[in-house]
Amino acid sequence: MQVLARQDMSEVARPHIRLRLDRFDLYTRIVGATSDQARARLLGLASRTITRLRRDQHAGEAVIAATLTALQHHSEMLSQLGLSVRFEDLFEVAE
Repeated sequence: MQVLARQDMSEVARPHIRLRLDRFDLYTRIVGATSDQARARLLGLASRTITRLRRDQHAGEAVIAATLTALQHHSEMLSQLGLSVRFEDLFEVAE
């Protein structure tokens, strides 16, 4: 069994939660948030948070909770289009 040195460990990809940007953009556009500033307002987040999500797509607990909560308020409209608001619809585990 090979043991990695501490510096080698930093090179190993760690699993993280990634926002599915295509679906995020679709869902938010449907509910009327057509710009990143409008998306930030919808979620109650800073605009720079949306910018960061676009860059690295890493979603922390606050982003996940804000996204699901905000879009669940529009779940009836989204469900009429065959879209559900579940974690796995908008996020994925990535390495």
